Amino acid sequence: MKKYEMFATTADVGIRFCGRNFAELYENAVAGLNGLLFGEAKGTPADSGARRFSFHGDSAENVLVNLLAEVLSLVYQKNKRVTAVVCRRADESSLDADLRLARIDGEPGLDIKAVTYHKLQVVEKNGVKRASIFFDV
Repeated sequence: MKKYEMFATTADVGIRFCGRNFAELYENAVAGLNGLLFGEAKGTPADSGARRFSFHGDSAENVLVNLLAEVLSLVYQKNKRVTAVVCRRADESSLDADLRLARIDGEPGLDIKAVTYHKLQVVEKNGVKRASIFFDV
């Protein structure tokens, strides 16, 4: 099972991702966003701490948008990359996790303005949760 894949549309870019559970779904969404921003990882950057992320919303889609917005905020405002999502609790409406961080050397390869809800829907098929998310560039 491929964890994520990137795609482009006329004015946006996006990722498709999946997971056998919500923790894996959220982890793979962050991995896909990292792929857009930094390219395919050739190694793990040096660790520079962690940041707690706790969010409770009304849907997995709401969790995804807020998680990925937090990742973008860390990249563009704090010059930090999320290298791993260590979930304490993850379900269809909440996530409590430690975001493992690394310093960014240089600039991300893509300037993403926002995470969108455009056509965002988490679906489950054959025990695998799948979603696609668009980013405004």
